[in-house]
Amino acid sequence: MGALLGKVLPLVNTAKKTTIAALNNKNIEIDEEDEETFKENLAKISAASTYVMEISGQLVLNFKDKVANVVKQNFLNHFAMNLEGCKKLSESELLDATCFFCDFIEYSHHTDVAMMSQLNNKFLEIFNNTDSMDVKQTLVYGMGVFATYIPLATFATVLP
Repeated sequence: MGALLGKVLPLVNTAKKTTIAALNNKNIEIDEEDEETFKENLAKISAASTYVMEISGQLVLNFKDKVANVVKQNFLNHFAMNLEGCKKLSESELLDATCFFCDFIEYSHHTDVAMMSQLNNKFLEIFNNTDSMDVKQTLVYGMGVFATYIPLATFATVLP
């Protein structure tokens, strides 16, 4: 199932890039109504990614570390790349990426201290650059999850 769902995410990326390229095409005259239609289509395209995030969350919640590698191999890269390009994401896409990592770390993959430390830093960066209260709430929850599993010694340089 992981491999099948993993094939959905590149389709989402391709469809999104194609739609954005059409929206940015200077040879086509686009009015406000057309722009709204493009945005609605982008939301529909991104919905598939949301479904994958929800399914991966259920997988790790119910099967814990037994599915960690399947989730990591098939979904992690998509959501990691979204976090890297977070300034270009819609609020919904940003919530998908952050929720994915909250679930993944909390329920199945909490031994990779380096990954959790990187995520903690990225979540803090996003927190400082977003106005969305929903995103901020998710980020704070995630940082709490990461702090639960990151060894205390990792924080020794920043704690009094």
